[in-house]
Amino acid sequence: MAIIGFITSIVGFLVAGIILGVLSIVLGVIGMNLIQKSEKKRKGKFFAIFAIILGFVDVIGAVILLGTLI
Repeated sequence: MAIIGFITSIVGFLVAGIILGVLSIVLGVIGMNLIQKSEKKRKGKFFAIFAIILGFVDVIGAVILLGTLI
């Protein structure tokens, strides 16, 4: 989930920042919860954190871009 969130946040820079930004935030949070709840040592915390951060950047950037167009 964390890697998918990271990929959607990167794609969100190019296309549909608001939709993919929110999706990457949700997937990043789900990924973090799965990593923390797993009994095994799972990798991917980096991807989950950056999916959340880049998701917020996507949403904020899209809102600013839409604000300047109106």
